[in-house]
Amino acid sequence: MIKMVVCDVDGTLLKRGETELSTKTIDTIKKLTAKGIVFVVASGRTYTDLKRLFAAVDKDIVYAAHDGAITVYKGSVLAKHPIDHKPGFEFMKKVYKKDSLIPAVYSSYMTYVLRGSGDFGNTLRDLLHGHVTEVDCFDALKDDYLKIGLYKKGGAVDGSVLECAKMAGLSLVYEDSSWQEYVIEGMQKGAAVNYLQKRFAITKAETMVFGDNTNDIGMFGEADFAYAVEWAPQNIKEKCGYVTTDVTETLRSIFNV
Repeated sequence: MIKMVVCDVDGTLLKRGETELSTKTIDTIKKLTAKGIVFVVASGRTYTDLKRLFAAVDKDIVYAAHDGAITVYKGSVLAKHPIDHKPGFEFMKKVYKKDSLIPAVYSSYMTYVLRGSGDFGNTLRDLLHGHVTEVDCFDALKDDYLKIGLYKKGGAVDGSVLECAKMAGLSLVYEDSSWQEYVIEGMQKGAAVNYLQKRFAITKAETMVFGDNTNDIGMFGEADFAYAVEWAPQNIKEKCGYVTTDVTETLRSIFNV
């Protein structure tokens, strides 16, 4: 019997190009939680952005935000795994000077950028619906470093940055052509799922997960029922026992809701 459902958001629960949850998806989540199923949103997004997106079911679901670095349920933080300030700051300072990377620090409720970050800061502010604050220096920041983002204007982030990150005790959880995101070493969505299983006394055999990308691989191993979406890369689908073309419809069919 499935007692926990864990869903990635972008590219999974939200199909490519979608920006808001459908009425049917919201209705499905409500019906699942009414059955006593623990519904977990596991995403690289910030907690505040997920809370906005899932406002209609906010009090019914568990958030595993920042790739699992913080888990929140009914407004209470269940667990938090911040990056140590000193090595985190030294890492940002080094790559900022050496590689001209523009850093961002994600905390529980706010994202911080350096004053004068220009278009990067404005773009991030738009993406995060205003939950961005400018600071003069990250070293004086009292808030947690849950995740560090690095932006390379006009090009890819150099591979040598990975070595600096490892020395600082950080793990790469996401990257694209000009952006990387790091969390504390050992933290990823799978670790968050494992923690929640223990918290709610739920086994792998009672867990179902859905994902589409490399940052979902860790949680595939924590569930006997692991689904990749049809449009996921082949190497991702090979990690799962099941494939779906529509997460919401699959959930409605399996749970008869």
